[in-house]
Amino acid sequence: MSLPDAQMNLAELCRQATSRNRRVEIHCGETDEVAVLISRDELATLEQALAIFAGTDQAVKLHQKVSALCELLAEDDRQASRQLPHCIAIEAETTIPQASTLHGVLRG
Repeated sequence: MSLPDAQMNLAELCRQATSRNRRVEIHCGETDEVAVLISRDELATLEQALAIFAGTDQAVKLHQKVSALCELLAEDDRQASRQLPHCIAIEAETTIPQASTLHGVLRG
């Protein structure tokens, strides 16, 4: 496809996305990967919805749970790094705490 053809196709996709605040799915060849093109107005609406959700008690609780989980993972990494030789400590960065510990954080 030539550059001018690609530009015309992209312009048409943009028109479709902005004409009625539609989402345009762009499938990436033979893979399952899909990109989504949305209008600026739809993006603004999604951002407003996220801002509203961020101010709710549920969002605050979710933030606290994620923060606690991150702290557990960081502590586990620090402990693993102290217990392993330096050359192996790099692999320890992916160590995950026991499922029972994570379950308690996520349910709390």
